[in-house]
Amino acid sequence: MPGATSQAPLLSIVIPTYNRAALLDRTLGALARQTSALDSFEVVVSDDGSSDTTRDVVRSYEGRLRMRYVFQEDLGYRVASARNAGARLASAPLLAFLDTGVLAGPQYVQSVLAAHASPAPAQVVLGYCYGYDPRNPHPELHSLVTDFPPEEAVRKVGDAPWFQDMRLSEFSAVDFDLSRMHMPWLFFWTLNVSMPAADFWRVGGFDEDFTGWGGEDIELGYRLHNHGLPMTISRESWGIEAPHERTHDANVSTLLRNCDLFLSKHPSLLPELFWAVTNRGIYGSVETERRRFEEWSAQARGQRVLEEIESALDTLPPSQGTQRVAVFGSGTEGLPAASRDDVELFLCDFDEAVLSRQQGSDGDAVSFWHLSGLRTPWPDQYFDLAVITSRMDGPRQAWGEAFSTEAYRIAGSVAEPSLAGD
Repeated sequence: MPGATSQAPLLSIVIPTYNRAALLDRTLGALARQTSALDSFEVVVSDDGSSDTTRDVVRSYEGRLRMRYVFQEDLGYRVASARNAGARLASAPLLAFLDTGVLAGPQYVQSVLAAHASPAPAQVVLGYCYGYDPRNPHPELHSLVTDFPPEEAVRKVGDAPWFQDMRLSEFSAVDFDLSRMHMPWLFFWTLNVSMPAADFWRVGGFDEDFTGWGGEDIELGYRLHNHGLPMTISRESWGIEAPHERTHDANVSTLLRNCDLFLSKHPSLLPELFWAVTNRGIYGSVETERRRFEEWSAQARGQRVLEEIESALDTLPPSQGTQRVAVFGSGTEGLPAASRDDVELFLCDFDEAVLSRQQGSDGDAVSFWHLSGLRTPWPDQYFDLAVITSRMDGPRQAWGEAFSTEAYRIAGSVAEPSLAGD
């Protein structure tokens, strides 16, 4: 019996859940059909405060799977906390996360272990997920996964466009080689991922400040990527997401809130673009926007805007306190010459190479930020003045009034010298 073995598992599969007992039953049922030895993996169900029969479902599998269970009080949607609780209970060197409702193929465990086997380096593996497209659920999917086991469903419609993982076009664009992506973390979706447990904890696990649906997984992917962990795709460790009811409007609302939190924790251009694209509902286009900003960076190199900044600073009234000034498109040629000790400068530019060459002297009230100004981490009316220089003309043609809108959000006064010369 799986629960009686003394052999340590090779893989711990963490499944967060909340009041989805029937879906959980199907997810566990698929895992009980694995071709791998059942003592080679364990399943940890992490309950985010269910009040239905979830615990009974878990008990019903205790003779068929190596089961662990952890419960946390229902204090709202806390999936980041639930996943961490499950990971703390896990005992294997490899961690996998599956969502409730993902029906793993029979060789799922075998494929995950193979993807992490030596001599491959420690890495993050993104498992393929058929049927996942919450924006466009296909009516045939429900009967398909109800009437057939996962492998039979894939055999029947595995090539159908509507059945594919919604990330397929992005994966295909790089020939399924995520090392060719600057931002593979955008596709770190915890409906089906795996990684070494040591690396998961090395970056701190999920950030439990994220509550509600969306964003907490991508933020973890961002930290894993920044710690140098390569990300790969495994089409062999696949699952099918069974359709279920979603609270779409509520999910979008919390995703947008979590995008704000993400940017506040990681104020830099790529999280900023993630925020901007998500808020416009432009799915899958962050890489496209990154490439456009690279083009604008090349076009703006050598463009001098120091006089524009100094002219804008001249409009500030004398003050007995410190005045904060944000500059979008600050450029390269050094700090403004205005010798005012009542001004604190926040210089933002979308070209990271530019900012790496900016240096202030000891005592200068200045900080440098790799941001464009589409969305900044500062609260409303934090600045006395925001300046949008002519280096921003390319991005502004593409993004319209977005930069002005953000400037007026964070500052009491806005100077736009590039517009004055149009």
